[in-house]
Amino acid sequence: MQLDVVFQAIRNTRLYPVWVHTFNPVTLNDIKLLMQLCVRYPEVPVIFGHLGGSNWIDVIKFAKEHDNIYLDLSAAFASIATKMALVELPEKCLYSSDAPYGEPYLYKQLIEFVSPSQSIAKMELGENILKLLNSMNLI
Repeated sequence: MQLDVVFQAIRNTRLYPVWVHTFNPVTLNDIKLLMQLCVRYPEVPVIFGHLGGSNWIDVIKFAKEHDNIYLDLSAAFASIATKMALVELPEKCLYSSDAPYGEPYLYKQLIEFVSPSQSIAKMELGENILKLLNSMNLI
C-alpha cells in the first residue's frame, strides 16, 4: 500500500501511464492491493507488467471491468495467457519484450502467431500504446 503515495503523485502531476511489475516475486495478494489502488485512482492508467505472471486470469478479469487497466504482454506466463488477453481485450494489450531478459523479435512473433487477426496484432504491436499516449496528450 506504499504505492498509494506514488499513485497520488501520478494523479496530481499527470505523469501517466504507470507500469507495475506483476510477475514473481509479486504475489496474488500484492496484485489485489494494486487492483485496489487502480479502483481508488480510476484516472490513472495502469499497465500490469508481464500480464500478472501466473495470476494472468485474475488480471484479465480485472482489466475487463476497469477502463484504466492495460496489459503488458512481455514475459507472459504461457502462450495461452497471451492468446486469451488478445481475444478478450485486444484494445488493452501492449507489446513489450522484457529486454534484455526477453527477445523482442520472439515476443513480436508470439503476438502475430496467437493473435485472432492481423488487425489485432497491429493494435498490440503499436497502435494501442499510441492511442493511449494520444488520449493523454503525451505525444
